[in-house]
Amino acid sequence: MATTLTTATNFNQTLVALVQKRLEELLRAPLPHTNPANYLSASFIPGTNNTMRFINIPDLSVVAGTPDHATPTAPWLKEAVTPTPEVLAFGYEEFSADQAGRIVQLSDIALLESPFDLLREAADRVARNAIATADKRVAEVLITGTNVMYANGATTSTTFPLGASPLTGALVKRAVALLQAGLVPTFPDGTYHAIVQPGAVFDLMSDTAVGGWIDAARYAGAQKLMTGELGEYAGVKFLTSAVAGQKLASIGTVGLPTVTPTTATDVINSTAHGLSNGMRMRFLTLASNTGIVVATNYYVIAATANTFKVSLTPGGAAVDVTGADGAATAVQVYDVNSTHIFGPNSYAFGDWYGIKSYFTEPGGPGDELHQRASIGWKGFFGAVIVGQGTSATNVSPPRYIRIESVNPIS
Repeated sequence: MATTLTTATNFNQTLVALVQKRLEELLRAPLPHTNPANYLSASFIPGTNNTMRFINIPDLSVVAGTPDHATPTAPWLKEAVTPTPEVLAFGYEEFSADQAGRIVQLSDIALLESPFDLLREAADRVARNAIATADKRVAEVLITGTNVMYANGATTSTTFPLGASPLTGALVKRAVALLQAGLVPTFPDGTYHAIVQPGAVFDLMSDTAVGGWIDAARYAGAQKLMTGELGEYAGVKFLTSAVAGQKLASIGTVGLPTVTPTTATDVINSTAHGLSNGMRMRFLTLASNTGIVVATNYYVIAATANTFKVSLTPGGAAVDVTGADGAATAVQVYDVNSTHIFGPNSYAFGDWYGIKSYFTEPGGPGDELHQRASIGWKGFFGAVIVGQGTSATNVSPPRYIRIESVNPIS
């Protein structure tokens, strides 16, 4: 991503250099989703308000033909006969860029107390936030990909069996086989790349099956599977990201027998309810108002065989329940992790005019008493999975596979 910097009149050039240097450092070592090695670059189309476009030139098809000396057909050649020329098929695809930005404000008292250090910290946080916002936006786009495999035999994100449905080495190997069968090329380092949630990494690294992560690490001469945030397994190079695709899903409608609250202690009485501490749940139906709100996420606390309480936070204070109730239904709510395994040019990213950083000295408009300064950033950027944009032409089969899984941490 290109970076530009604007300055206010008479602003200390030390801070100008500080902000610019920090932005350039972060842009040289970007977060996984916005690493230039991972995406196809798109460009802004002037006069279209916010449209980004990239060109799509597909590979030439591989045809069988007839290898015959007398009457060969393409790609086989007849001696001294020039083959029929072919043309490259130029296609393109478009998507929208949107504007985002943040401002940090510094008071005059704070600046007097620690002027240089405070500005340094603000510049660092502003620069980091600009890059992280772009990275998170790409993650939000990648989780919309429809080429999906599901862990533990599930067929959708709402049909996972109760309990853990982890990411395993076998799932990774199957994804690699499918990408190879679809003729999806690898990156120049000979691997596919994957961006994965920390919870899914925990599952994969805990895989003790034959050929799994732990088992593979036992072999003499095996490659290191994880070095900091980067590791390789089964022909896939993994990059860990806390903002990698994750979404909420629900499973297993739980029919609760007659539910009656003990209002003095906020206990919910329900014989053999089957709920356990820490479970995240959501009530679908209630016979009457008990202080519980339908379609709101709650965490089970203080569970016994026939009673439980609910909290709005894990292990938090119990919700104040009131009144009487009858039968109720609920579902377990959980986080689904998305592991995005991909080859080159599987998604596109573009930033419109780059990220701009701004500084306003004390005494700007509306600050006649010179009480505050501000540092901020603004940028236009967007992303799309190749084939899911508008005006998509010459689209090849997907160059990615998403694996959805559920791990005990979630």
